Amino acid sequence: KASYGTQNASAISLSSPRGVAVDSTGNVYIADTSNNLIEKVDTAGKIIAIAGNSSTSGVKASYGTQNASSVSLNAPQGVVVDSTGNVYIADTSNNLIEKVDTAGKIIAIAGNSSTSGVKASYGTQNASSVSLNAPQGVAVDSTGNVYIADNLNRLLEKVDTAGKIIAIAGNST
Repeated sequence: KASYGTQNASAISLSSPRGVAVDSTGNVYIADTSNNLIEKVDTAGKIIAIAGNSSTSGVKASYGTQNASSVSLNAPQGVVVDSTGNVYIADTSNNLIEKVDTAGKIIAIAGNSSTSGVKASYGTQNASSVSLNAPQGVAVDSTGNVYIADNLNRLLEKVDTAGKIIAIAGNST
């Protein structure tokens, strides 16, 4: 697995890769879903896990800012990189959207690891107070707003730069 260090990308086994993103310098990021990792392939073809530890049990990013390699992702399906190099993850089975900053620290920016509770369709709330349900896609615009394809809630949500979330499409019914 790529979590064991930097190797040639062609030498590792991906397992159900579902999401891919490319940054402004040509590095490729992979949501390696069944390996519970986000991996980076640099322009030299080397791969390393930048988030996750190949386990679905352990510390979740919702508990605070930690090293991205110390948290347990659970079936991440979406990945995107913003213009400054921050990586956003749709951590599907943990019901979270997480951000890995350029220093390698991770924090949940949306969701609360639960599928029951307040839905974003009810108005603008803090993104960490809503219950996402199997988010699969994530995107970021040029001003830093984050968009979430909240699959089982049947919503498209927007998290603004102040951390507020609102449903912009769908009605959660």
